[in-house]
Amino acid sequence: MKRKAFILTEILTGLMLQSMFVITLFGAFYMVLAFGTSTQQTLAANDSGQAVITYINNRIRNAGLGLWKCGSPLGVAEAFGLTQNPPTMTALTIKNGSDYTPYDLPVAVLSSEKGVSKPSVVSNDGVYEGNVLVLLYAHKDGNSDKLVVANSADIPAGTKYDNRYNFKFVNFSDKNPSNFEFGKWKDYPLESNRYQNYMNIKSWAVAEASGRPFRVTNYGLTNPKDTVKINAPYKDVTIYAMSELLNLECQKLYVQNSSFYFANIKDDGDTWSNAHPHTSGILELHMTLDTKPAIPILDLQVLVSEGLRDDGQTTQCPPNWPSSCWKSEFGDHRVHVSQATWKLYNLAPLFN
Repeated sequence: MKRKAFILTEILTGLMLQSMFVITLFGAFYMVLAFGTSTQQTLAANDSGQAVITYINNRIRNAGLGLWKCGSPLGVAEAFGLTQNPPTMTALTIKNGSDYTPYDLPVAVLSSEKGVSKPSVVSNDGVYEGNVLVLLYAHKDGNSDKLVVANSADIPAGTKYDNRYNFKFVNFSDKNPSNFEFGKWKDYPLESNRYQNYMNIKSWAVAEASGRPFRVTNYGLTNPKDTVKINAPYKDVTIYAMSELLNLECQKLYVQNSSFYFANIKDDGDTWSNAHPHTSGILELHMTLDTKPAIPILDLQVLVSEGLRDDGQTTQCPPNWPSSCWKSEFGDHRVHVSQATWKLYNLAPLFN
């Protein structure tokens, strides 16, 4: 009995069909893998952008809190002694020869190229643009239950060493208010316009009802756990009974080496701390502060890398990123733009 066998052509055809099937499967697998990787990178980039937005959001909402009576950014600078020569905190100014220009705090939008801060780009209609954000914001003391004063007083401005008022606390915790930095008043000569450690932002406080900043110390007190001394060195201030004292912080936020960084103003008031990395994969920031509306508006755009391109193509400037801020090196990355907008209610009394 004869057995029918496959001829060579049939065998080769079968192998070719199987090969095409396998190649198709591998191609589909590669496409699924590439799509999954791309989706993962997009999601990771979105998370990175949102991390930057969240960090800024937690601070900018309290920027300018308790400074409403200063009336303008210049009034804020005067209340902290930034218009003195030399200023109390030179880190919050831009020096040009022997002149100092204070930042437009409590929300200063600056322009920086290679780490050198320049005045923010200001249009004639009150719009500030830049890639560096400096925030002066208030928060509750993290090491105490409450810092609530029990007595009221009108404190006149003056740099006299004894021009201070004692305040009692109610509902005060057992700890000293350690977020305020005390005990350095005696380190500077009385005839100096930089004495009493006015340079240290952590020795300053605000109260929402007062509207101006003031100095707090427990130096020389026998019972600092429930009493502090308050001084208004540059502007008169009224402390009302049952006011809660709030700590002040000042941070500079910017991008360097493809990461989002923040720096704190140091105790000497003249320098910034080493930059602390927060989120990697951030290529640039762009901020626009519009002070024309009754409630000033801050727009933030965060340019995030989704990874370097490996297809030989160059990324073009996205439509939701300003073309004037696009750099050629950004084209080497697949990019994602995260955006956020805030209405800055605390700034309304300073621009209207």
